[in-house]
Amino acid sequence: MKFRIILLFVTSFCQATTINLIGKVITDDSIPISKTRISITGKFGDVTDDSGAFKISLSSDYVEGERVILQVAKTGWIINHPVDGEWNLPNIKYQNVQTTRVILVPKGSKKLWTNERIERYIAHLSDEVGKSKKEGDTPKTPDFTLHLKEWAEKYGFTPKQVKIAFDEWADSAKGSNDYRQLGLREFYLRKFSSAAENFKKAAQQSQERIKGEELVAYRNWKDAGASYSVQYQFKDALAMYDSAKSLVSKEKHPLEWADIRIGLGNACKDIGRRMEGSESREYLERAVAFYRESMQIYTHEQLPQDWAKIQNNLGNALIEQGIRTAAEEGNILLAQAVGAFRNALLVRTREQLPQGWAMTQNNLGNALKEQGIRTAGEEGNKLLAQAVNAYRNVLLVYTRELFPQNWAGTQNNLGAALKEQGLRTAGKEGNKLLAQAVDANRSALLVYTRELLPQDWAGTQNNLGVALREQGLRTAGVEGNKLLEQAVDACRKALLVRTRELLPQDWATTQNNLGNALQEQGIRTAGEEGNKLLAQAIDAFRSALLVYTYKQFPQYWAMIQNNLGSALGAQGIRTAGEKGNKLLAQAVDAFRCALLVRNRDQLPIDWAATQNNLGITLQEQGLRIAGEEGKQLLIQAANAYRCALLVRKREQLPVDWAESEKNLHIVNFFLEPEEKVIGDNRIIMGPVILVDSSDTIK
Repeated sequence: MKFRIILLFVTSFCQATTINLIGKVITDDSIPISKTRISITGKFGDVTDDSGAFKISLSSDYVEGERVILQVAKTGWIINHPVDGEWNLPNIKYQNVQTTRVILVPKGSKKLWTNERIERYIAHLSDEVGKSKKEGDTPKTPDFTLHLKEWAEKYGFTPKQVKIAFDEWADSAKGSNDYRQLGLREFYLRKFSSAAENFKKAAQQSQERIKGEELVAYRNWKDAGASYSVQYQFKDALAMYDSAKSLVSKEKHPLEWADIRIGLGNACKDIGRRMEGSESREYLERAVAFYRESMQIYTHEQLPQDWAKIQNNLGNALIEQGIRTAAEEGNILLAQAVGAFRNALLVRTREQLPQGWAMTQNNLGNALKEQGIRTAGEEGNKLLAQAVNAYRNVLLVYTRELFPQNWAGTQNNLGAALKEQGLRTAGKEGNKLLAQAVDANRSALLVYTRELLPQDWAGTQNNLGVALREQGLRTAGVEGNKLLEQAVDACRKALLVRTRELLPQDWATTQNNLGNALQEQGIRTAGEEGNKLLAQAIDAFRSALLVYTYKQFPQYWAMIQNNLGSALGAQGIRTAGEKGNKLLAQAVDAFRCALLVRNRDQLPIDWAATQNNLGITLQEQGLRIAGEEGKQLLIQAANAYRCALLVRKREQLPVDWAESEKNLHIVNFFLEPEEKVIGDNRIIMGPVILVDSSDTIK
């Protein structure tokens, strides 16, 4: 549970009723703790006198039932009463004096392990695990080991002692008639379905009783939501959180009001990132709104660490929104995600919160990488370089020895960013970046083994295949062929785990990547063997389209249609007669399908690439067909190149510009002067040789 810091002040313009909290600080043997500071939220307090007495003044802006936390600055001691110093204010409206007794015990005292403290800890654990980031498509059983270790250190025990105490508690609670206690027990034992049902029953019971038990019901609904969230039943979790939300108000229960919005935001984010289309965007918009509402209470000034955590979650939701939103609107969302992560890093510093810093640096890298992919020219290169730098920062904390899985995940992400950098960088420098990408993926595979972490292993194999293919594209001869073979092998390995039945979207993604590698292999391989490889590429693309449909995944569908068209075109060029003509016609159809989604306004670079590919295929068709029909196909090809050049400008995309410009020159060579299509504001009368050293022709 989080705690609100209230800044207390009185000015001459406002007279607030003063509430005095008085009491004594003693040990469990009733020995006074003298000359020791006691405070609320670490800021406002008093120093105890010789008898352990203290007096703290509160202002009237505290509300009845509000939870505060008492802290005593005595090293090696823990507040045992009230438990961990957490105290709910009684009815302060009619009482100016409140009294309490604060009892300390030394760290390591067995008096700390009461049933109440254990149950409070498991409730905290359910909250933390419920809010944790959910990766992949299938739930992973959470490991409580790290949490138990942290709490063992806090109270002065060994993890083994803590586990024994918790196991004994779980055994004693087995026959309980208290649904909440049973829910906590089942959660600890990782029986999450049973835990959710017990929490629901406990919440229903609380709501049926007399008024005043709203917070009891609230906690049970919230813990039921966390239990569903752990099982990836996010819509059920959302329903539980909604029930909890209805029981608290911002005025009476500010902390709970804000906290449940974090749960709601997480559930909406987890639902949205697993969906597509308008429904996905709707859930993600709700997540963003919930996070922003929660920061009305969890402010940077009063609760900086909680504020930073919410900024991190907000950034993740904005990334998902940005990925699903085209054109400038998507870029704005990604920029907001970067801003949220940079805000979080104002608090999550490497010195004070190294793991939180590393986690947020990783998320920042993800946002910058996506921004960089979408941004052309030097600006895009800078963003990708910043992403690489963020991932390298993560590796300063997440070392293989201390955090092997986090280290491997970051190596995988680093490889993806380096691959994108390499794609945009010509010559030796680009080759070096691609080699670094391959090395990063291979490093990840030292930890991500198929036996222990099959899905992570498969994901990294997929990414390795993409990087190897890009290396192979740039490498001639036998060495290049070997790299392409390795790319195909990596994708096929990924498909051993990424099956259509269990992981349909991952399966389709890898099928697409496999198709790309096979296509390049086929282009480089002569004769019947090359045709077989191209046929396998076409099969892979068509497999991907079984999942990535136009209705559900329009952008992915368009991308794969473009890739399918390229493979069909390559096959058609190599195939004589009517069979070849049919393949070319199918390629044209695939490109035209891609252009249904890839329009100039929303996806200009993709639109231009597909227009260029369409032009190549139409040109080949036109050269094969005599007479007026062939001429019209050549004119269509020239028009397609001209469309590509509307986006592929020499200043922003010099390599792509040179390719489409060259293609336009060639097709114009086959047209009569009066039929030539204008490109770059001039009529090309024949083939042109580009002599500028800055030009690169593919």
